[in-house]
Amino acid sequence: MIHDATPSWSGYNYQGKLALHYVLCHIHEKLMTDPTYTFRGDSIVLENNEDFELFVNGVVVSFHQVKAYKKQSFSSYCEALFGLALNLYNQTGPLGYIHTWKVINLPVDKSLQQAIEDFIRGLISEHDAAPTSSTIFKAVNVTPGRSKTAKIIKQAFDNFTVVQVYDALKAIVADPLLATSRIQCCMYNGETCCSIDYINPLIKSKLQDILAIRGGVNTTKQIDSGFHYLLEMVDVYVTKRHLQKQASELLRIDIPDIVAILDADYEDVSSQYLAAEFKERFICLFDEFMNNPDYYSPPENLEGFVCNLGMDPVS
Repeated sequence: MIHDATPSWSGYNYQGKLALHYVLCHIHEKLMTDPTYTFRGDSIVLENNEDFELFVNGVVVSFHQVKAYKKQSFSSYCEALFGLALNLYNQTGPLGYIHTWKVINLPVDKSLQQAIEDFIRGLISEHDAAPTSSTIFKAVNVTPGRSKTAKIIKQAFDNFTVVQVYDALKAIVADPLLATSRIQCCMYNGETCCSIDYINPLIKSKLQDILAIRGGVNTTKQIDSGFHYLLEMVDVYVTKRHLQKQASELLRIDIPDIVAILDADYEDVSSQYLAAEFKERFICLFDEFMNNPDYYSPPENLEGFVCNLGMDPVS
């Protein structure tokens, strides 16, 4: 168990906020086209195949990986992107997005998609050179002490043989349409990243845009109240999701329930709202603490540790 859960605490809240923002963008886009759109069958799922997934009419349309890293090198993100590519290979149709706190520094003269393909080519070449000691072989045979990359392969291709995994990886690099061409960085006002400090104003701005379309109360108080109630909804959901991790039926946040929160009138301040606002202010102070080198420095090596929050220790 990790004795310092600070990075995970911050990442957990960042992940939930990015999921909320993406859903609000979906709501805004649909309402701009059809103000009477009901969102029936639309939902979001957190911590399933990826950090979150968007469903429209009951069908998954996008997978999302979220990384709240200070590091910017591609090597810090390559395994997450590799896992995203494998999930896309397993399902034709959905798009894949990587959401980051900082801009990813890609290898020279490489696009994001090309960098992912090069990572996969490295696994193929490794297997060609030493088939019985390769990452692919260790993944399929569940070798003790196998790497995170091997674990990602096993999770995505649980019932595959070594040959089947090898062939799948070769297919991915041979035909970008199978996975890599569907992966991109999520954009935030023209930027390929979104800082922890910037996400709150973005969410509130999108709330304001939606309220303008809906024609309801559109005051600062209404926006702040809706924002905090949405954060509470995510917190309650994630708690239930962890308790029901092994359940066969996915636990969803139905988008009509989110729209209902936006449509409510928050003239009276409830104790529930005050609790949500207190938590959000505490979290903001937590992020300030993390970003001040005089007060906090991250542990040197978290490799192999399990996060207290049940998430990736470096997420």
